[in-house]
Amino acid sequence: MGAQELASAVAYYSYGNGPSLLWVTAAVLVFSIVAFVYFSLRVQRKRALRRRWAEGRGLAFHRSDESLGEATGRVYSLVGGSHVARDVVVIPTPFGGALYYELASRPAGSSGMSEFRHSLLRYPLPGSLPRMRIKSWRMTHELASGAGARGRSFRIKTEWWAFNEEFDVKSVDEEAARALLTPAMQEFLMARMRETHMEIVGDVAYLMHSKYSSVNSPAYAALMGEWTARVPSSLWRVDGAGPVLSLQQEHGALRPGGESGQG
Repeated sequence: MGAQELASAVAYYSYGNGPSLLWVTAAVLVFSIVAFVYFSLRVQRKRALRRRWAEGRGLAFHRSDESLGEATGRVYSLVGGSHVARDVVVIPTPFGGALYYELASRPAGSSGMSEFRHSLLRYPLPGSLPRMRIKSWRMTHELASGAGARGRSFRIKTEWWAFNEEFDVKSVDEEAARALLTPAMQEFLMARMRETHMEIVGDVAYLMHSKYSSVNSPAYAALMGEWTARVPSSLWRVDGAGPVLSLQQEHGALRPGGESGQG
């Protein structure tokens, strides 16, 4: 069919076949409504199952938490729009309640929610650590490197080449980061946390990993417990002891400021 014949056909169905076009439009509208209802019911059913699982094990469950979502957005330097934590499961730990959740984001000027693929665990620490990122290079996602980052940081390289190839480590305190990356800690990260992205903010660690699974949330909390046990005790800052970072350093995302180490 030539261009002229195609143009004639389009004109026919657009103008000369009004009733047919009306039926097509109506069918598309009905399909859209049915699809919307289907996916809405599916989301509600999934949320009900998550709530039932949590409450059946004595764990608190919250449908959404806007303050937690906005805090997560600040940590990862997400710009524009609003962010909310959804399906929050509270998991007891020796240092307080860990929060397991999905992050959803509403872009500026949009009325809909577009959720990220990865879930997060907000884990309370026994003390404060300098602002730090420990991210597997395998984690390529929307939160991996947000724009508008604040706070100068150093990229840390260790003497273990394979570790440097697997993890991107940055911190505002180079000395503390090196002290944390003991051989035992590097081995643990390589063996257990190759597909995670951790952001340390004061006395809290945010751990991003694979798709949301409330069933696996206690295992992620236990994993962070094992990680915490491997942090040298001399690094913990308790009751204001040790160097105090600015609010930008504590709550802003990291911006490269230098690189050192043996690569």
